[in-house]
Amino acid sequence: MVQIVKRLKQIAIMLWGSKIPKKGDSMTKEELQAHLDALCRQNGFDYAKYLGTYNGDEIYKPEFNEEGEVYYGYPCLLHVRGDKVRRSRSHHEAFKVLHFFYGSN
Repeated sequence: MVQIVKRLKQIAIMLWGSKIPKKGDSMTKEELQAHLDALCRQNGFDYAKYLGTYNGDEIYKPEFNEEGEVYYGYPCLLHVRGDKVRRSRSHHEAFKVLHFFYGSN
């Protein structure tokens, strides 16, 4: 429990509208994954889990390495489009995207 509380205190607002560093014309999926994992680690998470494509955005969910579910408030999703990454604009948008990927369960 102390570890979860410590991590919750470490979570800062993820960069909004940050640019993804590009090498040449585009990044490989591996380079993008490494960049998003680093962004997550800077904000108290362990890595970014790729969920899929939603409305033209590549969606990633920040995750912890702990076994089982770890709850940390409203869902935080990363939306990648082109060379920009942003958080879900609201918890309504995040729940809509999660419903798309996971259904109503």
